Amino acid sequence: MTSLQPRSVVALALALALALAGLFGSSELARACDCGGGTIEEAFQLADVVFVGRVVSVELRGQESAINLLETEVVWKGPVAARYHVESGRFSDICGYRMDEGERHLIFATIPFTEAECEHPWLFLETHDCTRNQPVSETVPLVEMPFEPIWTHPGTGPFATGQRFLRGDVDENGIVNMTDSIRLLDHLFRGRQLRHCEDALDVNDDSRVDVTDPVFGLNFLFLGGPEPPAPGTKVPGFDETPDDPFVCGDRSTFECGGRSDSNLPGVHIELVEAPCRLTLAEASAGVHFVYQLVVEESHANVISRQLGTCQQPGPGGMMLFPTIEGRDSQGQDQRYCLCDLGKCFHEDHEADLEPGTSLEVFRWCGKNWFGPSDFGNPIGPAFPSGTYTFRVRGEGVWTDAEGVERRFTVSAEYDFELVR
Repeated sequence: MTSLQPRSVVALALALALALAGLFGSSELARACDCGGGTIEEAFQLADVVFVGRVVSVELRGQESAINLLETEVVWKGPVAARYHVESGRFSDICGYRMDEGERHLIFATIPFTEAECEHPWLFLETHDCTRNQPVSETVPLVEMPFEPIWTHPGTGPFATGQRFLRGDVDENGIVNMTDSIRLLDHLFRGRQLRHCEDALDVNDDSRVDVTDPVFGLNFLFLGGPEPPAPGTKVPGFDETPDDPFVCGDRSTFECGGRSDSNLPGVHIELVEAPCRLTLAEASAGVHFVYQLVVEESHANVISRQLGTCQQPGPGGMMLFPTIEGRDSQGQDQRYCLCDLGKCFHEDHEADLEPGTSLEVFRWCGKNWFGPSDFGNPIGPAFPSGTYTFRVRGEGVWTDAEGVERRFTVSAEYDFELVR
């Protein structure tokens, strides 16, 4: 007998309630959504994915449901992704859990299909009002989790490095203005909690966060004083004084010696996290390759080309295509990519690239695959021991200052060792 997922149980209960309401002329059953009790531990066991994320967009599906796109901050359980698409109802009377753009939420979600975890080419999740979801904000802190996280977005942890920032952007909205100085004063004198990297709060870059920082910022904004030190207030970047006590804004070093190349001015790909050496068992359990698109110079109307089917642009506006490939000791080709995701038309994507970074996570479970295609193409055999290359690239067309269309390629790659 197939066991029902929590969402399926709720849907069945609602269907029965609606049927009874029709039979007996009562509207109370149709409006009720009684979830009952349940602890965080129980909710954790029932969920397939548990994470905290920030809502970046909401796509309405009719009047009652929506697909919510959340950028991931912390993951406690399930396949890791930089972003999750989460479907939920919009109203509590149908057990919906509403999310709105800009909010942060702790989400307990289920995966609405039954394939093995490592075969998910992308992540569409489902949630509802009975799973212990909760908003997270300055006034509603995160509930104490009984488990350790399995992944944290680089730059969000208290000792994480490699976080690009604007000097003085206290409220993290991409603009440095008077509001930032007010929030920083509120933090210093009234104890207001701030999530931001300390390097961004150290406005004058003197290795301390104190009252001289908001004063420095206000002097720059209103009295013609000097701009805060690098990276400044316009283009996100790194701290150029890495010997200070704040490590969050320092440049991170990719340990495996990756290679990056680009002929699109001011745009490149950085490798952030990936294994230099792993065993066959570690690969089979699932490994994450983390990279980011870095835009330091604005470009309008950049056309990004698809390098596989059903590719979707990342939050930076460009379609990037990761692969893992190479030849084993017997000379046999091995390859993993999401090259063919099914029935999709080949479409390019046009976008304006703005300064900033957009993180991506590519998950691999040590096997060959070309993607599910439109006929459920099964995942292939495991890679044998050997040295392989992780590569991510994007291609397309941009228009230079003279109005000339030029082709571009951005790429990054590195070699890693797979052993028994």
